[in-house]
Amino acid sequence: MFFLFFSGKTCGLCGNFNNNQNDDFLTPELVTEVQANVFADSWKSDQSCPDAIVPKLSACDINPHRAPWAH
Repeated sequence: MFFLFFSGKTCGLCGNFNNNQNDDFLTPELVTEVQANVFADSWKSDQSCPDAIVPKLSACDINPHRAPWAH
């Protein structure tokens, strides 16, 4: 029921909720972006905001004690 209510009614950083993950990274220009940081930057409402930064380390590298739980 929840899916039916919101299906096709969302867009932006949350995706479009149509149960197709292949088109969730659509920019406002309806271009599918591959890189998450470029996708996020495409939705900025104020261009003076800094660009998204790609982390150099993964969360598991930063917190190795949590890696088994994450996997």
